[in-house]
Amino acid sequence: MQLIDSRIYEAIKQALGPEILQLLEDDNVIEILRNANGVLCVERLGSDIEEVMSSLNDRKVESLIRLLASHTNDICNDKNPSLAIKLPYWHARFQALLPPVVSAPSFSIRKHARHVFTLEHYLKSGTLNHEQYEVVIQAVARRENIIISGGCGSGKTTIANALLNEMDKSGHRIITVEDTPELRLVSALGLQIYTKTAIGYGSQQALKDILRMRPDRIVLGELRDGACLDLIKAWNTGHSGGITTIHANSAELAIKRVESLVAEVSVNVPRELIAQTVNLIIHVTREGSKRVVSEITRMCGFKDQGYIFKTVGRNNAEAKTSDSARYHCDVVYLSGTDGI
Repeated sequence: MQLIDSRIYEAIKQALGPEILQLLEDDNVIEILRNANGVLCVERLGSDIEEVMSSLNDRKVESLIRLLASHTNDICNDKNPSLAIKLPYWHARFQALLPPVVSAPSFSIRKHARHVFTLEHYLKSGTLNHEQYEVVIQAVARRENIIISGGCGSGKTTIANALLNEMDKSGHRIITVEDTPELRLVSALGLQIYTKTAIGYGSQQALKDILRMRPDRIVLGELRDGACLDLIKAWNTGHSGGITTIHANSAELAIKRVESLVAEVSVNVPRELIAQTVNLIIHVTREGSKRVVSEITRMCGFKDQGYIFKTVGRNNAEAKTSDSARYHCDVVYLSGTDGI
């Protein structure tokens, strides 16, 4: 547990104010948003985002952001207007922006669940159906490499934590990499590594370091840059059974996104290697206020310049589990575009 300096703690509490503190202590609140127009919004479990009363003004919000940046030895000002940290004492993700990239100080606080939801919980709640549950359990046991795809706020990280919880039962040494602490690794054998942009320590370097630290399984919080190629190579060289997340609107587009990230660091995209290495894609969507694993797709190979996919679990009334489709990847990636 993080050692609390009472003076800093009180200063942060005062800067947050009673309204934010109350929301942070409310277990039903999962996200707190302060917009540049001064509106404070919250998202509660099972509900849509709603506006709440607030007395926070721009000056107070900017003071809070600068205080948190100072506490974590970061800099946030007009020259470096973005701050992404772990909110101390409340173990939540804090993302802030200052002018000139926004018209007024803004922030988002993503709270971590106090307890890790298990795959069994998602089965009971309907997030997973029975067929999908069995597919995922078997995939973890067989050390298959899994990509979790979906949009912002779709629940990718919570599914990743449920998978991590299942992986912990293997007794393997699991090493995770992420920029902001969101993954919940409880295994005493594991190691969590955090990247730090301010000192130039990114995911690519972290993945190279991991290979010298005797990993069994490698987990990357999110695919967002050329580190994607490093992860594919690591998974394919004796460290299988990992997971990662990616922003995409479908399983097929998740692989298209993987290609575009690899193309950032390699002229030739190793499509056959991708097909050999990625085993399962779990696609998560939001249906109103509910998060659902809408589809699980298996990568079955690469042939005639296209990937072969097979849907192995849909979560809707018209689900068919024998569908297969081929996704042709004859896309030319141009600078600044990835077709997503």
